[in-house]
Amino acid sequence: MVTQPSRCAHLRRALADYTWQTYTRRELVVVCDEQHAGDADGVRADVAALGRDDVRCVTPSGRLTLGALRNVGWASASGDVTLQWDDDDRYHPDRIAAQAGAWQRAGTLAVCLTEVMHYDLRAETVGVTNWVQSPPGCFPGSLLCARDAPVCYPEEGEAARNADDSAMVAQLRTLDGLHGLTGAPYLYVYTAHGANTMTPAHMAMLAGGLGQSRGLLLRREEALRQGLAPFGLSGVTVQGANGPAFTL
Repeated sequence: MVTQPSRCAHLRRALADYTWQTYTRRELVVVCDEQHAGDADGVRADVAALGRDDVRCVTPSGRLTLGALRNVGWASASGDVTLQWDDDDRYHPDRIAAQAGAWQRAGTLAVCLTEVMHYDLRAETVGVTNWVQSPPGCFPGSLLCARDAPVCYPEEGEAARNADDSAMVAQLRTLDGLHGLTGAPYLYVYTAHGANTMTPAHMAMLAGGLGQSRGLLLRREEALRQGLAPFGLSGVTVQGANGPAFTL
């Protein structure tokens, strides 16, 4: 997980979501951007407050792109499988278990979710986005990958700043090494809060362009309510691309 001190409010939720994961053999490497080293003690304090020996903070030196920072986390990990864990999104307790299980069954290099929830904090709406017809064919931010896969995040150029995970998915596609896990969008709650790496206009475009219809959400209501229950999103409207479906 790459983070900056200015994102501590979101970071604490991402850390908490790590602690409730049902998959037990895990670790979290928090990569704190050295460009904001003056306040890095705040990130270290949040990590230390967990009191866990499976969460540690790495602070690389120099001015690094997001892709380069992700590669630092990849190299610092000790496991055989790596999983991208963004600092401003939310994660169901079964996220790691579900993706790790899908990876073992598929026998591929990597697994990504094809559907995720799209949560607009300011509008208090949440919907399902289906990424199958998008250029990556899945949600790149959900990447789980074998650590010895012959791929890496780009460290230079525009892709290294805001499309690093899409570049990873593209590499895996050329190797025929990517499996898409579908049917459980609640495993990953992609959160739009106004200060994302992507612009608010881009986030709105994703919600509208990839959002599932009101009718489909109504047909999935029971499963979505059950899947979203751990997040406690009371009063939030489940929004379809063509109108509201129901309220949590």
